[in-house]
Amino acid sequence: MKLSFKYFLLVLSFFIFTAFYGESKRAIDSLNILISKAPEDSNKVNLIFNLGRQYDLYKSKEHINHFMTALKLAKKIEFKNGIKKISFTLVNYLFYKDMYDVSLSFCLEYIAFLEKEGLDEDKFRIYNILGSLYFKQGEYERSYHYYSLAKNYFLEHNDMIRYANVLTNINILQVEKKQYDSALFY
Repeated sequence: MKLSFKYFLLVLSFFIFTAFYGESKRAIDSLNILISKAPEDSNKVNLIFNLGRQYDLYKSKEHINHFMTALKLAKKIEFKNGIKKISFTLVNYLFYKDMYDVSLSFCLEYIAFLEKEGLDEDKFRIYNILGSLYFKQGEYERSYHYYSLAKNYFLEHNDMIRYANVLTNINILQVEKKQYDSALFY
């Protein structure tokens, strides 16, 4: 009885994976057709971005090129919402793939864009990630500086979820620095 149940689960898993893969492949093919016919505008930026997200579902790094292509086009046509969305996604994706140097360069470029546009909330949200990037590179003082900026902003604006996230990051930083008494404070 147990053996047949295991085979059932194996076959079911195979069919689910096959259906998921087939659906993603169809979406990729459709997006490629739409992209080839689209003029260079914000819709094409979104199509390329969505193509990259489809690749993200089952391939680990192949879609970075799609995000970069979408970002380049968004900059060319000055599509600010596209630049904002794609830059944030790219910084996060590269961070979670342990590509800290590349993520840091995109993060700094993104912060310059946010400062130019006067988008404070987004800037302080990315400061938390910037603090994490500096933490991963062992630059603890810079890390703490950006965490503190984000912490103060989120507390001032009563955003307790993001505030708690920053406090957790500061706690991890203090433990890494072996400042256990300070870690208890956060």
